[in-house]
Amino acid sequence: MANGYQYQSAKPLVITLTILFGILLVLSLVLGACLLLNCVALQKNLNPAGDPEPPDTAVALMQFGGGVLWFLFYLITGIVFLVWISRANANAHALGANDMSITPGWSVGWFFIPFANLVKPFINVREIWNASDSDPRDVSASGSAPLIVSAWWCLWILSNICGRASGRATWNASTPEQRLFANYLNLADDILSVGALILVVGVIHGIHERQERLYEGLRKARKKQAVAAAPEPQTYQSPW
Repeated sequence: MANGYQYQSAKPLVITLTILFGILLVLSLVLGACLLLNCVALQKNLNPAGDPEPPDTAVALMQFGGGVLWFLFYLITGIVFLVWISRANANAHALGANDMSITPGWSVGWFFIPFANLVKPFINVREIWNASDSDPRDVSASGSAPLIVSAWWCLWILSNICGRASGRATWNASTPEQRLFANYLNLADDILSVGALILVVGVIHGIHERQERLYEGLRKARKKQAVAAAPEPQTYQSPW
C-alpha cells in the first residue's frame, strides 16, 4: 500500500477485456467484408456499360445485424475498459509512483471532457505504462510514451475522425457516387478500428504484465528488508 492506494490485480478485467475486444474484432472484420461487397456492387452500378445489380439483401441484413451487435458490445467493452483504466491508475499509485498527474477518478472523467479527451487519456495511459515499467527502487511515471501506446492512440483518434466523416457522408448521400464515397469512408473507419482494437489489447496486457512484475519485485524487496531489519535471536547462556 502506497499513497493511500491498495494494489489489486486487474487480471479478471484483463481477461474480460481480451474476450470483449476479440468479439469486437470479429464483428469489425464481418462489417468490413460487407462494406467491401457494397463498394464493389456500387462501383459496378456506376459503370454505364454494365447492367445495374440489385442490392444484396443477405449482405444488407448481415451488415445491419453486425452493426447492432457491434454497438452493444462496444458499450459493454467501454464500461469494462473504464473500470480497468481506473484500476490500472490506482495500481500505479499503489506501486509508489508519486509523480502521477492524473487520479483514478479523472482517468475515467477525462474521456468525457470535450477536447481534453483528445490528450488527457493518452497522458494517463503513458504515465501508467511508465510507472509500471519502472525500476522497483525508483518508481516513476515520467518519460516518453512507448510506440505501442502512441500508435494505438493515433489510430483511435483517426478512427473517430473518419467515423464522424463517414456518418455525415452516409446521412447526406443521395446519389450513387455519394453512397460509394460514404461506403469507402466507412471501410476506412473499419480498417482503422481493427488496428486500434489489436493495439489496445497489447497496451492492456503490457501494462498488466508490468504491474504484476513490479508488484512482485517490490514485495520481495520489502520481504528482504524486513528480514534484514529483524533483530538476531539471542543465544541463551546458562548462569551455571
